[in-house]
Amino acid sequence: MEKRIAVVTGASRGIGFEIASALVNDGFYVIGSATSESGVEKIKAALGEKGTAFVLNLSDSDSCQAFAASAQEQGVISVLVNNAG
Repeated sequence: MEKRIAVVTGASRGIGFEIASALVNDGFYVIGSATSESGVEKIKAALGEKGTAFVLNLSDSDSCQAFAASAQEQGVISVLVNNAG
């Protein structure tokens, strides 16, 4: 079975965190984003081996490109939840 991958921006708290958790429960490998390293660590701790996270600053094009490249290294992304405000 091919790994199903979902990206959830703003996944370190609130609705984004709950969406990421629900996707993991539905069998997805989740790639989350946060604006800080502490947010990334929170996401990684919650997802365990069923996901990962990276820092993403949506106002910085270099950050967006780096996030996209890191996410794509995980495989084919089938779901995108653009939750970041």
